[in-house]
Amino acid sequence: MDNMDVEIPVKAKKTAAKKAKAENVSIAKKEVVFVCLDPDVPRFELIIDADYRIRGVRNNAGHLLFAVPTEDAERVRKHFHVTTGRLVEA
Repeated sequence: MDNMDVEIPVKAKKTAAKKAKAENVSIAKKEVVFVCLDPDVPRFELIIDADYRIRGVRNNAGHLLFAVPTEDAERVRKHFHVTTGRLVEA
């Protein structure tokens, strides 16, 4: 108990940092964001199929944003609004 100021090995610090970074990357990659280029357009939903819609939300700048889960991002990239250039991936 006399050695309370024992230094943590550098290897342990690096391992903890790598784990924290991996967790942050996995959290950040759960969604892909698409932005509507026209700030004056009324809010709308992306209709992927009959049962699946993604509602757009406005940010402070007035742009319409769509947060899409990564597993559905490919389907949205093929959507009419994306292919015509109305929506772009951020």
